[in-house]
Amino acid sequence: KRFTDWEETKKEVDDRLLEDYQVYATKLYNDRQIRITYASYLTAANGDAEIALNFLVKAFPAYDRDVLEALVQKTDE
Repeated sequence: KRFTDWEETKKEVDDRLLEDYQVYATKLYNDRQIRITYASYLTAANGDAEIALNFLVKAFPAYDRDVLEALVQKTDE
């Protein structure tokens, strides 16, 4: 019985770790895509950060403008 309980607990922990990792990996991927897109828009806007950010807001409507701005500022540093 203890072995069966241990196996079930181990599986639950493994599942939670995998789920946490997937959430983290997805966030990293999405953040990277936003930065790549912003870089493209910045080039297309001849370096005008405001125009590039406006396009980015339209391209990623699920994100708040402040969040997007904070993400792209990380790449500027």
